[in-house]
Amino acid sequence: MVACEEGFQLLSQNLSNQHSYSIVDKLKTILGYDIFLLDNQLDVLAWVGGEYLPEKPVSFLPPKIPAFTPATSPARFINLFAGSWKGSNKDIPLTWCPLSSQQGILGYLGLTILEEKLGSVEHYFLTKAAPLLTFELLMKQSIHENERLHHRDFLFDLLYNNFDSLEVISSRGKLWGWDFSKPHLVAVGEIQNFTPLPAERQRLSTLIAKVSRNPGAICLERNDQVVLLFPLEEMLAQSLTTTTAEQLLQPFWKVADTIFPGRKFFFGLGNLYPTAREIHRSFQEARSALEIGRLLYPDKLLTSFSELGIMRLLQRLEHQELEDFRQETLKPLLDFDRDGNVELEQTLLTYYLCNGDHNLAAQKLFMKISRRQFIGATAATAAGASLFSFQMLTKLNPAAAADSTAQVQEFRNVCPRNCYDTCAQISFVQNGILKKVEGDPKQGYTNGKLCLKGYTYTRRVYSPDRVKYPMKQTPRGSGNWTRISWDEAMNTIAKKILDLKKRYGSTLPICFDKYSGNFGILHYGADGTMSSIGYTTRALGTPCWPAGIDAQTYDFGTLYSNDPEDMVNANYIILWGVNDLSLTTSAEAADIFLPATTHYEHWDLNSSYWHYWVGINEPAIPPVGEARSDLEIAWNVSAKLNELEPGSCAFPTHGSEKETMLKQLSPALLQLLGLTKPEEILAQPVKANLSPTAWVERKFATPSGRFEFFSTSAAAVGFPALPSYIPAQIPPRDAPLRLLTPHHSAMINSQSYQDIAPDCYKLQLNPELARDYGLKKGDLAELFNESGSLQVRLLLDPMIPTDVVIIYQGTLKEKAPCLNVLLKSNLTDMGSETTGAPGFAINETFVNLRRLTSP
Repeated sequence: MVACEEGFQLLSQNLSNQHSYSIVDKLKTILGYDIFLLDNQLDVLAWVGGEYLPEKPVSFLPPKIPAFTPATSPARFINLFAGSWKGSNKDIPLTWCPLSSQQGILGYLGLTILEEKLGSVEHYFLTKAAPLLTFELLMKQSIHENERLHHRDFLFDLLYNNFDSLEVISSRGKLWGWDFSKPHLVAVGEIQNFTPLPAERQRLSTLIAKVSRNPGAICLERNDQVVLLFPLEEMLAQSLTTTTAEQLLQPFWKVADTIFPGRKFFFGLGNLYPTAREIHRSFQEARSALEIGRLLYPDKLLTSFSELGIMRLLQRLEHQELEDFRQETLKPLLDFDRDGNVELEQTLLTYYLCNGDHNLAAQKLFMKISRRQFIGATAATAAGASLFSFQMLTKLNPAAAADSTAQVQEFRNVCPRNCYDTCAQISFVQNGILKKVEGDPKQGYTNGKLCLKGYTYTRRVYSPDRVKYPMKQTPRGSGNWTRISWDEAMNTIAKKILDLKKRYGSTLPICFDKYSGNFGILHYGADGTMSSIGYTTRALGTPCWPAGIDAQTYDFGTLYSNDPEDMVNANYIILWGVNDLSLTTSAEAADIFLPATTHYEHWDLNSSYWHYWVGINEPAIPPVGEARSDLEIAWNVSAKLNELEPGSCAFPTHGSEKETMLKQLSPALLQLLGLTKPEEILAQPVKANLSPTAWVERKFATPSGRFEFFSTSAAAVGFPALPSYIPAQIPPRDAPLRLLTPHHSAMINSQSYQDIAPDCYKLQLNPELARDYGLKKGDLAELFNESGSLQVRLLLDPMIPTDVVIIYQGTLKEKAPCLNVLLKSNLTDMGSETTGAPGFAINETFVNLRRLTSP
């Protein structure tokens, strides 16, 4: 296999360089067999070797049907076929693999070897090197010109249909002198009022032929659309691509005007990428920009993908879903938009905020400013709508676009979420507006990279759903929220605390609970305030990992982990399977809702519970609205308590966030971080000086000092001293399906889910299971158990087991039921010893499914 891999690499290198010699002639020596290229009728088009065949092409009859059989042992030789030709002197054995689908649309590549003698090297060659060899054989002029055109069209199909093999695209492109190592502007266009009649198609072919003579452009046609690729010598700034494309398209428009006089030619422009590896992506973007551009801007000749922030939503839709979106949503909104004389982007945003209710959207759009509450009603009042890119938002927000030439400032931040990576970030601010977020390359673990959630934080900061002012609900649970001042909010909270203390003679009736919305050090100021007023009631344990902590404690004595950066040195790795910024369903139980800052608006210090890096978070922008940090809120509560009852709270009443943050760096922590004074942490993230390996001295914190396979500590609290297998819970007869609710990589619980699922939850299940219930993709169904029920829209995935259904974690907007209505309070067996309470056995949730006749 190694030899074959080296041969493949050599083949790939020579196919994509400028040398004139061919490596194909050496393949006979490498493999020891003749190599054949066959058409889709199994006629010989070209071959290398000549041991069995003469050096000149001769006619060979294709193998008879009985001889054309799939190779046996499909697990070993998938997609291979075996047969033979009857030669004049002897039969010629042949094993071949199809090129481009099982039907061999492009033909077949074969070796003169019996199928039963085929080894892994030959199999590897056939399945991996086949496309590259095809291109080289084409270059040897063994295939007629019409076949070459067929393969040129196939290259177009590869690009057009999201094929991303750099080697295949580059090698095939060289046949026509296309150098895909350069960046290419990609534009997809169509003629106004085109009809697929022979005369129209002939005129389009004439246009393609004329434009193709221009050496500075590659022109192709497919499905009555024109694709133009413009190779550039170097990358351009994204802001220059549209202007550059317009200049490059001018010759095309002039020629098109002579062939289709009086008719416009519309184009969509994809983003510019540096190499061929991303060019297929640019094709898809250009096609989407053309399609949506024609719908949104019927008079605009060139629509750039980068200016269509709505593409972030449309990229997630399949073709049929996109058609439904166009027919059911965009067209009615266009009419609605024109009647109201409101920008479509603003209309779309409000439409989604109102869960598709056109009447409610109309009310929101045309309400007076003083009556717009919570959501902000329109994108014009929100500097960062959740469905649109920042380029679009600057159009909708005059403050963001006030001075595009102003200096861009950079600030250091750390993502404070309950996530192992605790990514270091660089935020870019212009005119006090957060423009974008990137990873900080000075942090050695995440190394300048962020997840999708991190890159889209601007949407979270400027979300139209974000609460920017203190709010009061009267009565509780009514949804009747009104804006109040911070002083009124603090008075209400402090008086309630003191009233409970006076009524019961203790602060124990005051319950304080928070979890993992923010892991910043200063975020724990709220704990400090509540700890400073006396004993309060707290919740014990955590919902997720108590059982795992207990299990490790019984074995190791406590919970330590290795430095994840040291995993590169491992020989063997085993992987075992907040303050809200907007009004969620949790707010229904509140009297007062306080607006909190995001981590781009306050100072903080963040460490990870995974890697060893520590970094600061500095305010990049002023707080949005009247938002305050958790620490400032804690100071405010303490101040109001002491104002109403002096000495009732020992927590500080004011201070400097930056100074408070630096005070957390004790001498011992400074030594651990290799710092001499706290201010040094302001320069860049630092790594703690800890051993990369847990338990490096092999002394464990167990009673015996050893790793305990047999745990007396576990036995003492009623668990088996030796680990024992406990079968999974059997689903009840009336709820036979196990419900899993994993996190989606693109979401922080809810906000992105609301964008892609505005109407109801998306339930993923196996197609066989759907058939058993008489359901199909897109159907509306009810997911239910004894605890509650949800409406769901079905998505099919054959990789999901037939007794499992999946909904990604998150919640919908407005009054839709929360996913948690299906979850029972099943507790884990372990967890109480370390954290004080067991966790929740969330994956032991069972449900049933039934069709809904109407939405």
